[in-house]
Amino acid sequence: MQHEILALLDDLKSKHNMAMILISHDLNLVRRYSDEVIVMRQGQTIEQGQTSAVFDQPKADYTRTLIKQDFGQALTIEDDNADKQSIVLEVTRLNVQFPIEKGLLGGTKRWFDAVKDVDMTLQKGQALGIVGESGSGKTTIALGLSQLLSNQARVNGR
Repeated sequence: MQHEILALLDDLKSKHNMAMILISHDLNLVRRYSDEVIVMRQGQTIEQGQTSAVFDQPKADYTRTLIKQDFGQALTIEDDNADKQSIVLEVTRLNVQFPIEKGLLGGTKRWFDAVKDVDMTLQKGQALGIVGESGSGKTTIALGLSQLLSNQARVNGR
């Protein structure tokens, strides 16, 4: 079912030259449906780049460890969208912090860095995969980008 939904989204993305961010623990899904990938760990970017390059020649030990795990065989995909269009999302130094200690007057004394200095560019017609273990910051990135954390966290970047 998961692959059927993603295949439909991938088809819609291609037909309408849309962009898509795929956030998942499932490396095979990310490998199959994304053009670029960001590997996250504890809120920080460990590695990023073209999906094929990251999976075929990972630079970081953490990425190699994730890939070595047996998730089964990834599905193949043909890149018939070689003509990249305009940028629909560009993020520079995205940071998300949650308050962890309040001061006497109600201000925040200490912050927890949930996401630190994440950069990404998403082009029209492209899919970007974000992978990492639980707690690595994947969902926090999505919530921060969609401005759903404004009352409970400090979100900044460009």
